[in-house]
Amino acid sequence: MPHIFDPLLGLSLIIAFGYLGGKIAHRLRLPSIIGNILAGAMLGPHGLG
Repeated sequence: MPHIFDPLLGLSLIIAFGYLGGKIAHRLRLPSIIGNILAGAMLGPHGLG
């Protein structure tokens, strides 16, 4: 069965995880860009499988 990937779903996931990563980093008193970078690393092609 072929995988069907909706680009809009992917984009919304990237935005949501970036936002949440920024909020979590800010709560830990880190710059929010750190949370965005970590979220991008997790969602990237080599992160989390």
